[in-house]
Amino acid sequence: MKSSSLEIWEEMARKPVGGYKEGLDSEKKFLIENLSEDEKVLDIGSGFGRVLEVLSPKVKEIIGIDNDEEAVKESVKLNENNKKVKVLLMDAENLEFSDGEFGIVTCLGGTPSNFGKTRNKIYSEIKRVLKKKGLFFCSVYNEDALKDRVNYYEKYYSGKYTLNKETGYVEVKDKFVSEQFSQDQMKNILNENGFEVLKTIKAGVLNIFLSRSK
Repeated sequence: MKSSSLEIWEEMARKPVGGYKEGLDSEKKFLIENLSEDEKVLDIGSGFGRVLEVLSPKVKEIIGIDNDEEAVKESVKLNENNKKVKVLLMDAENLEFSDGEFGIVTCLGGTPSNFGKTRNKIYSEIKRVLKKKGLFFCSVYNEDALKDRVNYYEKYYSGKYTLNKETGYVEVKDKFVSEQFSQDQMKNILNENGFEVLKTIKAGVLNIFLSRSK
């Protein structure tokens, strides 16, 4: 049994199966196809650095943040020789960056599904640090992801989570909450928080979005 959330996610992301593999592979392709390369990038919820590894050869500079100290330490080690990458311990609710500092913000791997009650605050911070008309890439669990998600929770958190089968809302005791959203639900959330959705795809367990700051 894995001993930490970081180890669990690292296993899931490096060796994804089923709908997770399809979603993460499609997310990577979507990101690269729609990337504006001459920009400074912020990756929120960077974990051990999956997105940093993909994007660093293609962008001017990328900063990864995570609120998990263990994840940040691991990512710093992995990227210590990459001058384009900086990794910081930081909470997405209080981004320690200037207004309009980034041309692109990414928040992938379904991370926004875990925002819970802090959702609007985090989106407000993302919009603040983006340039006007800056790009925001994000992904959430989609409305058909429940079976794959339950398999995941049963494997790693059996007996430690509660599930609302009608809404797909999951709470893992003392760790995190997780939700799933249709494309229309997520488009409304993004629009209400000041983003214009430009493109969206559904792949595996994920709905993946490219939006622009209004």
